[in-house]
Amino acid sequence: MLLMGAAASCSKDDASPAVSPEKADVTVRLNSRATDVTDPNAQDDEGIKTLRLIVVQNGTIRINAYHDLSERLPSPLQQAIHIIGLPAVENTVFYAVVNPTDNMDFESQYEVGTNFDEEKFNGTLLNPEMGFPRKGGEDVSLPMAGKTTVATVTDGMEVEIPVTRAVARIDLDITNKTGAALDISQVNFGRFFPGETHLVSPTNTGTYNTHDFTENETIAVNGTERFTYYVYESFAGADAFTVGLNNSTEFPLTQICGKDGQAITQLLRNNILRIAATANSSGWELRCEVAPWDLEEYELNFEEGLSYASAGWKPGTIVGRNGNTVELSTEMAGELNFTVQSPNAATWVAVLDDNVNFTLETPEGHELFDEDGNPIEQTVRISLPAGGNEYKETTLHVYAVVGGMQYELDLTGGGGEVGTVNNRFTITRGEQ
Repeated sequence: MLLMGAAASCSKDDASPAVSPEKADVTVRLNSRATDVTDPNAQDDEGIKTLRLIVVQNGTIRINAYHDLSERLPSPLQQAIHIIGLPAVENTVFYAVVNPTDNMDFESQYEVGTNFDEEKFNGTLLNPEMGFPRKGGEDVSLPMAGKTTVATVTDGMEVEIPVTRAVARIDLDITNKTGAALDISQVNFGRFFPGETHLVSPTNTGTYNTHDFTENETIAVNGTERFTYYVYESFAGADAFTVGLNNSTEFPLTQICGKDGQAITQLLRNNILRIAATANSSGWELRCEVAPWDLEEYELNFEEGLSYASAGWKPGTIVGRNGNTVELSTEMAGELNFTVQSPNAATWVAVLDDNVNFTLETPEGHELFDEDGNPIEQTVRISLPAGGNEYKETTLHVYAVVGGMQYELDLTGGGGEVGTVNNRFTITRGEQ
């Protein structure tokens, strides 16, 4: 984890008078992927902007300070909060609230010198008027919270407070396979958006709402656009988790299921619901996964739903075949045929290890299904450059591409299972 914090020069409240002759200077940092500007999942508006730091010693509030961190960006990794003269006693707990909402009256409810009520703190309601659910933007400040306990405060020690987002995120990637430009005027979600949540404690309000996000985007043919939204954690149940486009019958509210095919029933805080949606002329298909927000690398794996079949080499287009070794003709291109049966969100690409002595004629971009949803036979076409009869060989790789991930296909037999590919075609020219 990378660390982030801010100097404590702008706190509103000061520490109470020391109650112990032993005093310590302490450095506080925040520890979270949410603070890491290198996080590949982070949006520009998801950073830490403000911080409420509460320090509790033996049940009594010792410090309650507010920090504005917005002016300390974009170099947050070098910043820290320095506390001077903290009583060096046992049982010290550091609480952090990042980007607190306007309705959190921490100053009056958690005064220095009073007893700290952790249950009340965890149950603090986030402001239902702060704009959630809403699309990301420059004014988005995602609330986060965390704590860390120190057995004994010592001089010069550094304290790291892990913070967790109190919201979940939805990433909707729409790929346009309709054959024409696709206008997106609205993204429609089912009744799984709660109006409020607690700062720390899980919240099942029992009251959920649908939500429509207004958009003004046009996705080009074969293009993909991402739409990102935020939502409080939801326990709305399977029937509620649906998504649709443009309030249309063409792309109606459709059940959101996980990789196992089971309907998603909840979306917890600090998680991302990733939806890879393919819009076809005959409707649309969804592939979904819920993953931890802080996961540095995630793979929306489609192997289980990928199905294909090989029809082999077209007769007359190759000189001969010995097992998985195929000799090309100098007169015409060799043609290997196959079909992808599912998912219709897939495309494919072929690669040759040797592109000098062999030519891959197959263009990129392939229509896998006709208007009725039936698979279209695909062809990998390989030819030989003019001149030269010296023996050469290369290896052919064919990949299905789904959700931005590549899965190599074994086309040496009548069909194939996705996974580790042991059988590939060796393509040759001339006699060995």
